[in-house]
Amino acid sequence: MTFSFDKKNIGIKISILLSMIGVIAIVIGASFAIFNTVLESSKKQVIKVGSIALKFTEVSSGLSTLEIGEATDAIGMASTSYYAFKITNIGTDKAYYEIKLLDDNSVTNSNALLTKYLRGNVTVDNVSKTPVSITENNRIVYQDVIDKDAEKTYNLRLWFNFGSLSDTEKEALLEKEAFFKIKIDAQQVTS
Repeated sequence: MTFSFDKKNIGIKISILLSMIGVIAIVIGASFAIFNTVLESSKKQVIKVGSIALKFTEVSSGLSTLEIGEATDAIGMASTSYYAFKITNIGTDKAYYEIKLLDDNSVTNSNALLTKYLRGNVTVDNVSKTPVSITENNRIVYQDVIDKDAEKTYNLRLWFNFGSLSDTEKEALLEKEAFFKIKIDAQQVTS
């Protein structure tokens, strides 16, 4: 096909040129659409409706390390010394939550107790849960889901498990102090 500028073929030539521009535009548009879809599909899109709000209420004063002694899990779980508190979900959705026992860094104490010997147990609405090592369980004492408008009562018991330490080492540890705070991490449960 030769291109000459005679008036007879100019209409056909313009049609062919416009067709070629159209095909190129379609190819470029389709390539962009595919590329854009691949990029957007790799992003997580989370839509949250409602809110979560947990209310923490202390029922008793804190635990003293004088009340915490060395014990087996069975004896520690039966202890009458505990820290009592309530959690109420006042949000609009149910929530997954974790109760953590963290060091209270606002209290500076050179005589601080090592938490690796500390074990704990939570009783939730008078149902005792499995005892945990505070440090080996990522400081999580208890985790669960709480429905909206629900309230749960907790009793936190703590005790020491010194394992194979000598009596002298145990006595030195019992003279130390520990300061903790409770942290509650929560996230919305989606159905």
